[in-house]
Amino acid sequence: ANVNDWRGFTETAMGSSLKANSQAAVNYYPSTRGVFIHTEVENLAVLSNDLYTVVTLMEDSVIAKQKMPDNTTDESYIHRDIMRGTIGSNWEGRQLTENELDNGKYYFNYSFSLLAQYDADNVHLLIYVRDAETEEVYQVIKKKLQ
Repeated sequence: ANVNDWRGFTETAMGSSLKANSQAAVNYYPSTRGVFIHTEVENLAVLSNDLYTVVTLMEDSVIAKQKMPDNTTDESYIHRDIMRGTIGSNWEGRQLTENELDNGKYYFNYSFSLLAQYDADNVHLLIYVRDAETEEVYQVIKKKLQ
């Protein structure tokens, strides 16, 4: 596939039924910089492939140098949506297994301390469900800390 195919892929995906429904609640405590995340995933399509839920910490924007296409350098380029790491797992995420299943939904809890280098007002979490065989992402939700 090339860039010209993206529009068609996107329109097809937007018209398809939701395969996984994710919900999340985030609690941030500024005094300790503690972050607690409670997630719930429902496998709506009863997918049989191995599914994982992934939580990533994203920095909204950073001003830094950027080499431009014309070979110049922009000293104050605004970089957006910088992935800073995953929470509670590696890039693969945490597998949806019977251990997390309760009344047809999977529940995961995460906690971490926000590093001092990050401004809580300038970060967000992306939480998504991925298929380990096809690498398809079924749903993405964005949660601000504050």
